[in-house]
Amino acid sequence: MILTTNKKGEVSFCSESIESILGYSASEVLGLEYWRLTEDPEFIGEAYHEDYVDDRLYIRKLKCKNGDYKYIQWKDKRYSEDILIGIGQDVTEQIKIQNQYRDLIESANDLITEINFEGKIIYVNPFTEKALGYSKEEIFSNHYTTFIRTDYIDVVKEFYEYIPEDNGDYPDLVFPMIKKNGDTIWVTQKVTIKRDKFNKKTGFSVIARDITLIKNLEIEHFERASKIKIHNQVIKDLTSKSYSNKEGFKSVLKNILQKVATNCNINRTSYWSYIPEGLKCESIYYLNSNRFEKHFFVDINQHPIYFKALETGQQIVASDVYINKGTEELCYNYFPKHNIKSLLDTPIFINKKIVGILCFEAVDTKREWDNEDINFARSIADLIAIAIEAQMRNEAEKKLTYKSDILFEINKNTEKFLLSKNQDEILLGIVSTIGNVINASRVSYFEFDSKEISISQKIRWLSETNSIQSPNPFLQNLPLKSLGIIGDKLVENIPFNSIVRKIPNTETRKLLEGLGSKSILFTPIFIKETFYGILIFDDTSKEREWTFDEISSLEILSKNISFALERNINETIIQESEEKFRLLADNIPGVVYLSNNDETFSKIYLNDQIEKLTGYPKSDFIDGKKSFLDLVHPDEINNIVVNQRAFIKQGKPFHFIYRIIKKNGEVAWIEEFGDAIHKDGEITSIEGIFIDVTERKLAENAIKDKEYAEAANRAKSEFLANMSHEIRTPLNGIIGFTELLMNTELESIQKKYMDTVNQSANSLMEVINNILDFSKIESGKIELIIEKNNTSDIANQVISLIQHEAKRKNLNVNLIIDNNVPIYIWVDYIRLKQVLINLLSNAVKFTEKGNITLEITNEETKNLKNAKLKFSVKDTGIGIKAKNQAKIFEAFSQEDASTTKRFGGTGLGLSISNQLLSLMNSKLELESKIGIGSEFLFYLDVKYSNETKKYEQRKNKTEIQKPSENVISNNNLTIFIVEDNKINHCCPIKNNGIFIFLYL
Repeated sequence: MILTTNKKGEVSFCSESIESILGYSASEVLGLEYWRLTEDPEFIGEAYHEDYVDDRLYIRKLKCKNGDYKYIQWKDKRYSEDILIGIGQDVTEQIKIQNQYRDLIESANDLITEINFEGKIIYVNPFTEKALGYSKEEIFSNHYTTFIRTDYIDVVKEFYEYIPEDNGDYPDLVFPMIKKNGDTIWVTQKVTIKRDKFNKKTGFSVIARDITLIKNLEIEHFERASKIKIHNQVIKDLTSKSYSNKEGFKSVLKNILQKVATNCNINRTSYWSYIPEGLKCESIYYLNSNRFEKHFFVDINQHPIYFKALETGQQIVASDVYINKGTEELCYNYFPKHNIKSLLDTPIFINKKIVGILCFEAVDTKREWDNEDINFARSIADLIAIAIEAQMRNEAEKKLTYKSDILFEINKNTEKFLLSKNQDEILLGIVSTIGNVINASRVSYFEFDSKEISISQKIRWLSETNSIQSPNPFLQNLPLKSLGIIGDKLVENIPFNSIVRKIPNTETRKLLEGLGSKSILFTPIFIKETFYGILIFDDTSKEREWTFDEISSLEILSKNISFALERNINETIIQESEEKFRLLADNIPGVVYLSNNDETFSKIYLNDQIEKLTGYPKSDFIDGKKSFLDLVHPDEINNIVVNQRAFIKQGKPFHFIYRIIKKNGEVAWIEEFGDAIHKDGEITSIEGIFIDVTERKLAENAIKDKEYAEAANRAKSEFLANMSHEIRTPLNGIIGFTELLMNTELESIQKKYMDTVNQSANSLMEVINNILDFSKIESGKIELIIEKNNTSDIANQVISLIQHEAKRKNLNVNLIIDNNVPIYIWVDYIRLKQVLINLLSNAVKFTEKGNITLEITNEETKNLKNAKLKFSVKDTGIGIKAKNQAKIFEAFSQEDASTTKRFGGTGLGLSISNQLLSLMNSKLELESKIGIGSEFLFYLDVKYSNETKKYEQRKNKTEIQKPSENVISNNNLTIFIVEDNKINHCCPIKNNGIFIFLYL
């Protein structure tokens, strides 16, 4: 097993093999727990280093987890000033064997024999018989060499031929003897010379001890010691070798595999990395051919039992691969294919996760794997684990250094960001430096156009020139959708990276391939949670896999740029807001304030309006020379202060109207709005506004008077509407009967009188109608009824109504309707006709000669359903002076008194027309020149249609029709008329061409 400690003896690494030796897990012995658990009596901490010698061998008696004790032989190696690596081997068995050997010598039965000078055995003890399997008779008279293994006969004969000159004993001799069954028995013998009573040498006395077991153990121990020596030397060589930082894991791995195979005579030594799909061979060394190979693969799905055994963490020891359950699945293909007979697989774990296996394989002949092989394999696996961790550490250090370089540049440029107010300066400073650090071929900044949904390259850095180049003209106004799924991710603030040839969207892939990109990384830039732009990094030389550290670091860069740009935008907004606030505060018709929450509400801020409100400069309040509470009217000060503090305490905004006394002694009414500002749950200040409402207070009574007057005016309008109706009813009777009388046979003077009465009644009816409409409008009783109407029908009807009067004055009446005017429009045709008739009637009234023209044009077709029409009435009349053009639209107003005398009228027509148009969201416009004529015009936004139906019935009931000549019936008819007016009870009926009056 392998331990790594510091000078204090704290264990920082322990190989997994400790569990098979002492029973403890590697995690249990970390720190100083190893010394506590094993109860090593010789542990002396840092004092151990005072006489430290590298590669010193020593044995310690250690307590196992189950309470037993084992002997561990250690060899230490200093790795660095503070780190030692100890390699331990379990030598418990050797120690026991030595003790057993000694006990055996002390307690064993001996083989005792006597041999004469001819070499014949003349005596054996029973143990000799038992030991050799011969009877005494079979042994006696045989030469001693009969029972000695042939390869040792000469040695033993030479031993006996030498007779010491003195009486000293022969040296001990160890040699093998052959038992009757052919087995070998090893003995060690002590020989003494036998003498007779005359001291003559007669033979030899031999005491031999059966040391077969010990001899076998010695042989086994020797072989084992030789193996351990080789193993230790291999481990020493591997641990003592210094690898440069430039040497990668593969180089270290090859050295380990070759060293192990060569010194330990292992045919195939390999390392396989553990991946989700199975085992991938990273390197295999063939001892017989002295070569390396890789790229073998063992599928986990085809060998589930084998992989399950590996995942337990236990070694797979198969001296015969064809009888081992764990390797049964490999017997069908892998073993026969490579002629493998024996296998020893050692799983390698890092952080309790399997990362690979070390594999020893014997080919052609089987190999018995003993404990030394198993422990050695575990030690080598631990070394590979250390190499993997070292490689991971080196890679992590490289990544950390690389990331530190990126972050350094980001931080360095962030400082510039904070000082820069210019967007281009921020971006130009970073793209070149970061491009060099990450070894990108190109770095670009693209800006997003939210209106066009496109991106345009604004900044481009190229590694080949290490400089900023002009933006690519082909990468301007590029539709975002051309990036496919990349664009979708970017607008969701998700970075995107890929090998270009692996991008699924064909259009995007071809675009990037056309630009020479092989690998690309997009990082979005957002400002105020809105997609603003993209930083793009690409590699044109290789298909680069962007690492997590690179992506996360460049995301930080994009966010820093976002923060810098957003900060600049915010600062601009804040500056604009501050300027607007200052202008607003200085120009607001009131005093904006910020007060401390103290006894007098001392002021922190006031705008310049304070002096206008109070007469005191704001410095008097800011410097504490004056308190605003001092200005509050004495009758109201107590009530205001108490209520204000109560509202503030309750956390509610307050609103008061009270009086103050200004510097000049005047009393002013002010309205105060305020609220408390909280910070960390406490009220820190008060904000609010003082508004001078003195004029409003004075105007309140005037407003009440105005409301009374308006109510009276509405009552008047309602009265006029009702009275006009009552007047118009009898007036209809006058007009009707005068027209009937005029159709009778009258004298000329009577006819003239009746004509005068009829004209006067019609004039009076016009006045009454105008007053009635004006009253309805003022009282809000008119509502528009919007219906579908034929445009030309409306125009022809109004022309027909004024045609008679125009002909009487010899005026030409023209109707012009443009071809693009819709056939049907949705309007209140009665009110539209009322406006047009009023304008045309005025045109006829004020025109003595010339033309009257009604023109309708389509000014704008807004869509398939709505249009803007222009209605124009032109005349060649007297015209209107410029100073009177506004006056004529007022109620009961005409241009001047002479106009009223000359042409008559109430002056309500244009006012009513204008008010009716206002209900249609329009108004009258006027262009006029004295002596030339006038043009009244207005615009209407209408819904329209040009679709016609063959037999569509018109809704307009005022269409002029020729009188019907058809006689419906010649029979006498009974007519029943219901009428509430007595005048209308008189019904004219024409009988044989003569009107008669029938009173109902």
